[in-house]
Amino acid sequence: MMHRFLLAACCSTGILVAMSLLSCDAMVSKRSPGETLFRKHCASCHGVNAEGHTVRYMGNENADLTDNNWEHGGDANSIEDVIESDLVSEHPSFDKLSSQDIRQIVDHLLYLRDETR
Repeated sequence: MMHRFLLAACCSTGILVAMSLLSCDAMVSKRSPGETLFRKHCASCHGVNAEGHTVRYMGNENADLTDNNWEHGGDANSIEDVIESDLVSEHPSFDKLSSQDIRQIVDHLLYLRDETR
């Protein structure tokens, strides 16, 4: 009898855990493709929120991508140019990023700045 009770309790617990995990997607918004790419390629230097608060670049005014202090222009086209070119010597090579990837990253930055194209 105790065995059936434990089995029922385990099954009930498993169902509750599965239901709560499934509801996580509803409670936590999914990342956009641009945010995913930004986190993978940019966040180690610029921070997850693009504010430049990282150990390596703390205090570097150019690391904050959320302000309007841009050395090479902060509009969407200028940001794309910086990512695609060698204008910033500290940038790693972004040969693996497609034009669409770069556009999605820029769209994410604009989103963080409450701007649109």
